[in-house]
Amino acid sequence: MFNKAVKIEKINLVSIISNIHLAKTLTEIKSHICYNHSGDFK
Repeated sequence: MFNKAVKIEKINLVSIISNIHLAKTLTEIKSHICYNHSGDFK
């Protein structure tokens, strides 16, 4: 039972980390899109 619980904890941790990473990536993409649409400051 304990081993199963540990595995579930690890899976949850991995999914939380990947969700945070995904959220950061989406935020970066959104800010790039906003940046590009507001007149290209390049």
